[in-house]
Amino acid sequence: MNCSIYIEAIHPAINCNASSIKRIVGDSYDVLRAQVRSRDGRVFTSEWQVLPMVHKDNDRWQATLPLTQNTTILICIDSWTDAFGTWLVALRKKMEGYLRVPFVVDEGAELLCRAVDIATGADLQRLATALSSLRTANTLLAAWVAVQDPTLADLGDRWLPRPDIVTSATLQITVDRPRALYSTWYEMFPRSQGRELGKPATLRQAAERLLALHAMGFDVVYLLPIHLSVGLQGSYILTPDPNRLANRRPSRLFSYFSYSAIQLP
Repeated sequence: MNCSIYIEAIHPAINCNASSIKRIVGDSYDVLRAQVRSRDGRVFTSEWQVLPMVHKDNDRWQATLPLTQNTTILICIDSWTDAFGTWLVALRKKMEGYLRVPFVVDEGAELLCRAVDIATGADLQRLATALSSLRTANTLLAAWVAVQDPTLADLGDRWLPRPDIVTSATLQITVDRPRALYSTWYEMFPRSQGRELGKPATLRQAAERLLALHAMGFDVVYLLPIHLSVGLQGSYILTPDPNRLANRRPSRLFSYFSYSAIQLP
């Protein structure tokens, strides 16, 4: 007995095989289409950008959404029945089975006619040409040849109404900077960056250390909070101030630099 081989995750299965899988002889399914829509979540008036999704296998679809900037992206997914694509599949099956079903050609012509009524520009011309060829086809083979334009399936789906379209809930993607994945942080005490022994440094003097820290391989400088028991003079030199000691409230500049992180170039 070989115990090194395991069989698991059989698909399809319903509730871990608690219920029977059901199928029908000669099952046929409509062709579906899907797309992912995205927009900048920080700009309320931003427009949705559409990206077609590709059928991967079974009921799974996928699309690759390029992330080009540090922002928040909102996405949702639409899915609908591709009426013209479904007709193309039915036409191919009937042609391969040598079936003579004349109304199949009429169904395709009706779909193209609806698309022609809505389409504009170059799309209108290509759809009208296909419709004219399909109407003159007297066999299924001739009908199949009439719709062999590789772009016709996309054109038909683009211009036909989508009465059964379904939209998913809106999801949010937070796109961080590359250094959010991994980076080297340096914890700085700004007042300890002076060059004179016993004399605290100013913020300007602390800023002079940034290039040296970057040369050492650090990506981000983390500024620890500045103590509140100091005052701020016009020259940016920190000196004791009895009034501030009693008040214990940080100045506007202090609150700005407290717990700050500076990303180095």
